[in-house]
Amino acid sequence: MKIKHIIISLCIISLFAACSTDEQTTKRGDTGAVTKTLSNKGIIVTAQYLNNKMLYDRFGTRDNPFIEYKEQPLVVISFTMSSGEAMRFRLGRVEIFYLNEWIRPVSRVDLNSYWERVLRNPGAAQTGASKQYNNWSYKTVSQVINENVLQDTVDIVPGANQVSFMLFQGVQNRYGTAKIKIPIYNMNGKEVHEFIFIINT
Repeated sequence: MKIKHIIISLCIISLFAACSTDEQTTKRGDTGAVTKTLSNKGIIVTAQYLNNKMLYDRFGTRDNPFIEYKEQPLVVISFTMSSGEAMRFRLGRVEIFYLNEWIRPVSRVDLNSYWERVLRNPGAAQTGASKQYNNWSYKTVSQVINENVLQDTVDIVPGANQVSFMLFQGVQNRYGTAKIKIPIYNMNGKEVHEFIFIINT
């Protein structure tokens, strides 16, 4: 009789987990962990955490702006956004609650500015010996950033997948849960839906 009750309880838990599409969890250490959320308006957003190994495999060790960022560890999440209708994403409206603080994403401009300072004037940033980057190219680093990191505003074209990285600063030797709220707007500026991702670092 107890076994039957346990089985029923597990089925109920599974049912609730399957129905919960507005708040999904992916762990920082999970390789290839993917979260997908679908709204009633036909907007699809997937999130995949990219750990250091995945970033090394994809970009190598030279001219890799994600692994070698020295100010704080970067948390890199690959987002895919698609919609049956034209929609708009605004990075400035994203909310991240991490280690009991509200923080903002690291933008494409932020990351480009950091690497321009490091590679064109190594003494201006505390990144260790400047020789570390002697064989790096700012042009290549900037190209990697511009091709992969989300712009401040992204128009989601119907029928196309918009794939880009969202970044935020982690904290050295500290771990916790990040709650990321991503509102999606129509072309008139009205919020259509808000997606919530939970990432355990």
